[in-house]
Parts: sequence; C-alpha cells; structure tokens
Amino acid sequence: MLNDRKYYGLVRAARRCAVLIVLSMCVSYIHVKADIFPLMLLGDAVPNTANFRFTTVSQPVVNSSGTVAFGASFVDPATGATGYGTFEIAGGKLTPVALSGQPLPDAPGSYFGAAFSPSINDAGDIVFLA
Repeated sequence: MLNDRKYYGLVRAARRCAVLIVLSMCVSYIHVKADIFPLMLLGDAVPNTANFRFTTVSQPVVNSSGTVAFGASFVDPATGATGYGTFEIAGGKLTPVALSGQPLPDAPGSYFGAAFSPSINDAGDIVFLA
C-alpha cells in the first residue's frame, strides 16, 4: 500500500513522473520508473500555523517543473477552529500560499475568507479563488 497511514495524501514520483491522490482504505497502483513517497498526509501539521492539521485535500495541479499547488481544509484539534487554504510544494517543501483569516496584501483590515481552486503556470505563479 502506498500510504500505510490510511489517509488521503498527495504523493509524487521522485522524478516528476506522477501526482495522484491516494484514497483512504483503498490500494492505489501506478506504473512509474521511480520511487513514490508522500509529500503530505491528512493529519499532518499545516506549516506556519500554531496547531492546525490537514483534514481534506482538493485536486492538485502541477506545472512542468514539478511544483504542485492544491487546496486543503484544516482543523485545530484543541479548539475545533477550521479553515481552508491554498498550498504549494516546490523542491519537496510544503508552504501555505494563502490561508483563511490571513490578512490580504495591500488591504489593511481585510482577510482571506478561503483560498481554493488553485491553478499554476510554468513560471510557478499560483492563482486561486478567494
């Protein structure tokens, strides 16, 4: 099984061969000539947040350099607070692009309500609905 934690997760072939969603409680197979390893799993910590954990992941998009963008929801298990964000994985590093409640750039006093449905071009620019 690709994902022994039995969570949804994003996985990537080591040589940019494939990106897919691994389904919980299912065995998924792909045919590539590279090792496959998880980039993030449900339950993992959301980077740059106090205590948020991933709960769902949307369909990822990938550019020609192998940079991945995706939307995901998250929860703080201690408080029950929830949110949604757009994330980037570049060079194996997971980074939030925009998160619910994050201040909008150049708009003092305004905040993202959600950030979803990302798209990415070959230059690595990510756009999303907010």
